[in-house]
Amino acid sequence: MKKFLIAIAALVFVTSSAFAERYVMVTHGEGNDPFWPVVQKG
Repeated sequence: MKKFLIAIAALVFVTSSAFAERYVMVTHGEGNDPFWPVVQKG
């Protein structure tokens, strides 16, 4: 029973951490800043 509860807790932890991160990039206006081409190319 203890292993079952540990498995359930691990599953909840993994599932919640998979959806915890979200990255959003908002761009607007002209791209005159030299920083953004570097970000775009990686």
